[in-house]
Amino acid sequence: MKTNLNSNHAALNYSHKKSSCWSIILFALFKIWKSMAILLLTGLALVLMGGLNLYLILTTNDLNKLIINFQYGVLIFTNLLVLLFILFIAIKIFAREFQDGTYLLLISKPYHKSTLFLLKLIALWISILLFLIIGLGIPLIMNLIFTAFSFNPVNCNLLTTMLIKLIIYLLVFSFLASCGILFAISFLHFQVVLLIVIIFCSLFLIGGIPYTLIFAMSDNISLKCGDNKYHVSDIKTTLLFPQMLKNNLISYPHLTTALYDFYAKKTINQLTQILVNQDDESLRLNRLMFINDQLGLTAEKHLKLTAHNVSAWKGTYNGTEINSIINTDLGAGTTTTITLNISSQYFFKSYDDLNDHNVYQHELKTLVDNYQKIVDWNTFYNLKLSTTSSLYAFDPNNNWLAVDQNSYHEQHYDPVDIFQNLFLANFVGQKSNYVANDSQFSLAIMKLFENNVFYVFKELEDNVIKKVLDYKIITTELLTVDGNWQHYVKLMHLYRELSIINVLEHWNQLWTMFLPVNKYWFAPLSNSVIDFTNQHNYLMSYQDFPLKIVNGKITSHYQFFLNAKPIIISYLTFSAVLLFLSYFIIIKRNIL
Repeated sequence: MKTNLNSNHAALNYSHKKSSCWSIILFALFKIWKSMAILLLTGLALVLMGGLNLYLILTTNDLNKLIINFQYGVLIFTNLLVLLFILFIAIKIFAREFQDGTYLLLISKPYHKSTLFLLKLIALWISILLFLIIGLGIPLIMNLIFTAFSFNPVNCNLLTTMLIKLIIYLLVFSFLASCGILFAISFLHFQVVLLIVIIFCSLFLIGGIPYTLIFAMSDNISLKCGDNKYHVSDIKTTLLFPQMLKNNLISYPHLTTALYDFYAKKTINQLTQILVNQDDESLRLNRLMFINDQLGLTAEKHLKLTAHNVSAWKGTYNGTEINSIINTDLGAGTTTTITLNISSQYFFKSYDDLNDHNVYQHELKTLVDNYQKIVDWNTFYNLKLSTTSSLYAFDPNNNWLAVDQNSYHEQHYDPVDIFQNLFLANFVGQKSNYVANDSQFSLAIMKLFENNVFYVFKELEDNVIKKVLDYKIITTELLTVDGNWQHYVKLMHLYRELSIINVLEHWNQLWTMFLPVNKYWFAPLSNSVIDFTNQHNYLMSYQDFPLKIVNGKITSHYQFFLNAKPIIISYLTFSAVLLFLSYFIIIKRNIL
């Protein structure tokens, strides 16, 4: 019986002690949340992130701009509101208790100072979590609701991802900030700590400026590899491209990877010939076989077209200029008819013929859809006319023309040249070498060659070939060590020294390392334009690396200035040390 009484008594004591612990935590929370400053900061956080979130959903069409503009909210929320919030609640439950006598009231109860410190630390973290839930959780719920109703789901999904990552990042950031602020208020007057935090807030808002300034100067430096010159930014983009492709950060990854791997096996000379439209028949057929066999983008096509009432036609027929034959016929009062037989094993499929179940063809259809939004097809065709003929190959035995249904065939003619002349005559108003008063013939030729799938694929192919070619040149040709290179090395040395001691940039860059990105893709109408900085906010800093020379050549093995894991481990360790010192100073302090 006595044992049962003792057990019950112990249980009652434990229950009472547990209830008292919650009372102390609730008391601390009450002190925090009755403050107008705390409520004001929380309201500002909700208005800032909620309003920014709503604005980006409703008004932003460019996902790159969405990522950039979201960073302005992150700068203010993280480096101003979060730091001030942690400072105010730390002052409320740790610093001011020595002035208002609350600490004396608490230690009059049978609790060790360690317990009180721990309970108030719990209250501090509960408050931080509430702040993050209100400031970021409500916009997150807003996104989920919009997504459920299919309202701008692309923007909502990207914002949702960024908000979730921001919450996780801020939990780590808040641990460091709370430990540092607790340590500071354990031996400094809270007004001094307030001044220090405000200074840090101001500096954090411009933490990325040194990075932006130094790399703005270095990226435009021109370096010479062999006979070719490249800006530093283009060299770094070229070196990063294979890894970005491997990490699935390039749009249309299957199609782009297949092209990159295929052309990586070609020589510099072969790639150069393709880009200037001077590849030989063997190389052209090799490319078309790859496009057909692996990508499934081509099919056989056989077509017979007749042009009536021809008054001008370029070329020869049975050794005689066709225009001479036409003039003879016109002089005799007759008209000339020309028949074309067009045959190819590798004619590009149309948009409607592509198979959505084929991953390469599905990605190409998506790419065509995206081009549809930003280009006028006639303008696009006009700009690409001179660069596309290297992807045409006609069967020489079944590609012929006949004049006035003559049984003799002329096999040496180019259907692409006929299309280009007719297109320029119709679109630009240029005089054509091929004139036929036959609208049906013109429509048939235009329909045959005005294939947006072909032109978009050729644009993508040119971009990838240029990337492969640049990569081969940059990593295999000797670098000219001149004044430009020496200036670049000095700038990188300066940035490396700054990056070691720049605490503000460390945390700035931890967030941008953590930041999700919208997949990169080539800018249409501009060969090889793919920019890994087009989602950067210039007030922040990002992972970057210096170019290095091995055996006189730029090496493809690069190493970033700052690495996330060592930074996180070192700062978490430092934070834990500050927390222990704070605990030691506070519990040892004589408050009487």
